[in-house]
Amino acid sequence: MTSHQLLASRTGRLFLALWPEAAVQRQLLDHVNRWTWPPQAARYATTDWHVTLHFIGSVDETRCEEIAHQALVPFVPFRLVLDQPAVWQRGLAVLCVGEVPLQLRALWEQLGNRLQQVGCAPDPRPYLPHVTLARHAKGATPPTTIAPIEWQVGRYVLAVSTGDSGQRYRVIREYCG
Repeated sequence: MTSHQLLASRTGRLFLALWPEAAVQRQLLDHVNRWTWPPQAARYATTDWHVTLHFIGSVDETRCEEIAHQALVPFVPFRLVLDQPAVWQRGLAVLCVGEVPLQLRALWEQLGNRLQQVGCAPDPRPYLPHVTLARHAKGATPPTTIAPIEWQVGRYVLAVSTGDSGQRYRVIREYCG
């Protein structure tokens, strides 16, 4: 795929993420359907659920191939357990991990180092892996009992924000462990 095919326009808001398979999406949907949502909550589509590794930001199409190439790092597949629901201060409903696997931390660090090599500054905040379930969710209530979502992670992706609320994101490159 050429850099021109990676983006629909001349620039795109890129990010690296863990992208769930259909079985994990079904588990997440079951979890989401057990929440009590306020009327203003904007739930994400199942196809948009992911765990961000690094937000890269707006990138000109001429740099996409370089970034896509740099994002190829070896990693060991791992098990991720999503079991900590929360509504953050700005009204984001999320499902977080209780414990960050060492392999995830290593992947996150490797990718951060590779992005720095091509002039993309990683987010300086501590890494808190989570799936965003909904925006404008202040007042949402998670289920009282949580069935942990177990995800065997064997791939990560380079994705772009589409600007379309029907499908917020599009995978443009996949990397397998």
